[in-house]
Amino acid sequence: MALLVLASHGGHLLHGRAVLDRMKRSNVLPTSVTLTQLFRLCNDIEEAYLMKQQLTEEYRNVAWDESVWESVLFACSRNLAGADRKRIWLILDEFLSEIKSTNIVLNKAMYLPLLLVTSETRDISRALTYYEDMKRDKIYMTDALWGALLQVCASAANDEEALKIMKDMSDQDVMLNALHCTSYLNALARNGRIETAIDFLHYMANSPKSSPTASFGGIFVDLPDMICIRAVLRACVENEPYQTALSLFDDIRNGCFGPNVALDETCYNILLAACPDADEAKKLIREMNLSRRHRKGAIPPSKVSYTRAISVCRKSKDVDSALYFVKHARDNGVSPDLQMYTAAIWVSAEAENVRCATKLFREMKEKNIAPSLVTYNGLITAYARKGDADSALDLYFSALSDGFETSRPTSALLASTLRKIDEADTRLQSIEKVINASHGDELDSQTLGPILILAIETYAKLGRVDDALHIFHKIQIPCDVGCVRAITCALSVNPDYWSEAVAIIHSSDTVVGQAPSYIDPVSLGYAMIACAKANKWEEALVLFRLYGDWKTPNVALNSLISACGRNGRADIALEVLNDMYQPDLLSYRKAMIACNQAEHEARRVAVKSGSTGSYNENQEFQWWECALSLLRRMKEDGFKPDMPTYSSAISACEAAGKWQRALSILQTAIQDSHDDSLNLYCFNAALAACEKGNAWVEALDLFERMKQMSGRGLSPNVVTYGSLILALENAGQKDMALSIFRDAMRKDVVKPWRNTRDEKGNYMRAMDLHSFSAAMARAAVRNHLEQLRSKSPTDEFHDLVIVVGKGLRSGDEQPVLRDAAEQVLLREYGLTSEVDSSNYGRLLVKGEAIKNMVARWNL
Repeated sequence: MALLVLASHGGHLLHGRAVLDRMKRSNVLPTSVTLTQLFRLCNDIEEAYLMKQQLTEEYRNVAWDESVWESVLFACSRNLAGADRKRIWLILDEFLSEIKSTNIVLNKAMYLPLLLVTSETRDISRALTYYEDMKRDKIYMTDALWGALLQVCASAANDEEALKIMKDMSDQDVMLNALHCTSYLNALARNGRIETAIDFLHYMANSPKSSPTASFGGIFVDLPDMICIRAVLRACVENEPYQTALSLFDDIRNGCFGPNVALDETCYNILLAACPDADEAKKLIREMNLSRRHRKGAIPPSKVSYTRAISVCRKSKDVDSALYFVKHARDNGVSPDLQMYTAAIWVSAEAENVRCATKLFREMKEKNIAPSLVTYNGLITAYARKGDADSALDLYFSALSDGFETSRPTSALLASTLRKIDEADTRLQSIEKVINASHGDELDSQTLGPILILAIETYAKLGRVDDALHIFHKIQIPCDVGCVRAITCALSVNPDYWSEAVAIIHSSDTVVGQAPSYIDPVSLGYAMIACAKANKWEEALVLFRLYGDWKTPNVALNSLISACGRNGRADIALEVLNDMYQPDLLSYRKAMIACNQAEHEARRVAVKSGSTGSYNENQEFQWWECALSLLRRMKEDGFKPDMPTYSSAISACEAAGKWQRALSILQTAIQDSHDDSLNLYCFNAALAACEKGNAWVEALDLFERMKQMSGRGLSPNVVTYGSLILALENAGQKDMALSIFRDAMRKDVVKPWRNTRDEKGNYMRAMDLHSFSAAMARAAVRNHLEQLRSKSPTDEFHDLVIVVGKGLRSGDEQPVLRDAAEQVLLREYGLTSEVDSSNYGRLLVKGEAIKNMVARWNL
C-alpha cells in the first residue's frame, strides 16, 4: 500500500499498475483504499474508465465505498480539454447509475467533480439539476461547491443563473468573495453584457458611479480586486469600442474601485492591445514612462508593453511608428528582444516594406537574437506580398537550416506565395523543392498541407493526374481533409479516374481532427461527380447510400440525377431527388430531364415494336405525368421554373402526344418568364406535340405566335418548320405545307440547293436533302417540281440530282429520305428515278423525264 501511495504522489499510473500486478501475484487482495489510490493515478476520464473495467473484472468481491467513487469521479474531471462531450457524459452516466444501484448517496465530495465536469462541458442544465439535488439532500454547500457552480455559469455565459445562485448565497449569509464575483463578471462578459459588468464593479466598490437601478438583489459582496478588474477590462478590449475600455481605465486611475485596486503594468498592457492607432499607444507609453517620477507606483514600460505598442502599428501598417517604439525602448534602457523585433518585422511585412523587414532581421541577428519561426514567417510574408517567390523560398530553407520544423502557418504562407507564380511549370518546380526538403518517405499533411494541396492542384491543372495521385499516396495517415478534397476534385475532372476517386473515399475515414468514421462531404461529392461523369451511376449511388447525409453537396447529387437520367434510370433519379435534404432548382430541372428522357425512350421502344397507339396506357405510371408532378412540386417548394425546366416538361408531353398539356405548359412559361428568357426549344417541343396529336390548326397558330415574337430571339428554325410541315402534311394540307416550306426558303432557314461535282469532276447543282426530315424532303421535291409548271416543253431540262444520303442511320430499313423523295417523284408526279451508280447516296432523275412531265402538263 505504501508503494501505491508513493506512486499516487508521483502521478505514475504505470507504477501503480505494476504494484497491482505484484499484489495479484502475491495473492494480496486490494482494499477500497487500494482502489482509491489507483484512481488518483488516472490522468483523464478514459484512463479512469479503463481502470474501472479492469478492476471490476478482476476483483468482483472488493467493496466500492464512497471514498473509491469520490476518487473515480475526480479522475473523470481531470484534463477534459478536447474530449468528446457525449463520450464524457456517457461514461459518467454509467458510473452514476452504478453508484445509485449500490445505494450510495452522492456527497459533497462527489458533487464537486461533477460540477467541474459541467463547467468544462458548459452543461448548465446538469449543474442546476445537481444543485437542486444538493438542496434536496441538505448537503452543506462549501466555498468550493459555490465556486464550482458559479464557474459553470461563467463557462456557459449564463449570468442570470449566476445571479440567482449569488442571491442564494447571500440568503445563507455567505459573503461573496472576489473569486465568486469574478465568475459572475465573466458570465456577464461572455454574454456581451459589458456595461452591466462595469456596473457590478462599481456596486462591489460601493462607488458613487454605481447605477441606482442596478441593485443586484442586495447581495453582500467583497471589494473588487485586480483579478475582477482585469477580467472586465479584457472583456471591454475584446468586445467593446476602445472608448469603453478607456473609460474603465480612467475609473481605475481615479480610484473608483477602492484601495485594493490601482493601475499596474498588466492594465496598461491590456489597454495597449486595444489601441486604435499608434498615436494612442504613444500616449500610454509616455504615461507609463512619466510614472518613473513618482516615488511609489512607478510603472515603466516593459518589453511586453513595447511589443504591444509595436503590434498596434500593424493595424495601420505604420512602419515609422513601429521603428519609433523600438528606438524609444532602446533609449529607455529596454533592450529590444525577439518579440519586439518580430512584431516590428510583421508591421513591415503588412506594409510590404521588404527593405525595413530585412534590416530589422539582420539587426537582430547581429545582436545574437535567434529568430523564431514566427520571425521567419513575417519576413517570408514581406517577400510574398511583393511577389518575390525566390526570396521567400530562400528564407524558408534558411529556417529549415536553423533547425526549425515546417509549421502549417509557414506552409500556408509559402503556398499563397507560390500560387501567384503564373507559369504552372515554374510553380511546380518550386513546390517540388519544398516537398523534397521534407524528411522521410511519407509527407505530413498537418504541417505541409497547404503546399501539398497546391501541388495536387497544379499537377491536375497540367493534366498530370497520376503525379497528383503519387503525391497523395505519400501522405501519411491521418490525412488533412484539404488534401483529400484536392485529390478528389482533381479526379472528378477526368472521368477515367472514377475508380481511384471511389477507392480514396472508401479509405479516407482517417482524417485529422475527426472521428474514425468521418467522411468529408465535399470529397464525397467530388467522387460522386467523377462516377456520374463516367456514367457509373451505381457506384455514385453506393457512395451516397454508404456515406451521404444532409451535408452531401447538391452539385454531386444533381450530377448523380443526370447520370441516372442518361442511363435510362429515371426511377433512381427520382429516388435521389426525394432523398435530398434541400433540393435546388437544378435538382428539379435534372430530374425532369430524366423523366423527359425516359418518356422519349418509352416512345422509341413503342415505335420500334409497332405499338405507338397504346404504349402509355400499358404502364402503371407515365413519365410525362412525373415531369408535370415535379413541376408542381418545385413551385410548392418556392422555386420558379426556368425555361430549360419548362422545356423538359413540354418535351415529355410531346413524346407522349399530350399536345393540350404541352400548350398549357408553354402558355404558363410565357406568362411566368421575361421575354429575354423565352426558349425556342419550348415552342419546338410544343409544335412537335401538336404534330403528334394531329392538332395542325393549333400548330399553325403557335407558328404565327412565334413569328410575332421573332424580335425577341424566337425566330423559327429548321426544327420548327419541319414539325409544322409534318403536321400539315399528315392532315392532308399539302398546299399549306408547301407554302410554309417556301417561307422557310425565303428566310434562308432551309437551303436545299448546293453545288457539287459529277463523276467526271464537273460542277453541278444538286438538291441536298441530307439534313432534312422526311416531310421536309417531300416538301422540297414538291416545291421544285411545282415551280416547273411555268416552264415550256421546248425549254432545256437538266438531270435532277437529289442528295438523300446513304441511309446509314436507317438501320436495316429502306433509307428514309430516299423513300420520301421517290414517293413524291413517282406517286405524285409520275417520275422514275435511279440511284447514281457513282454515289449511292444520290438519286438521279433524267432531264428527258422531267421534260415529258412538263409536256403532259401543257396538253
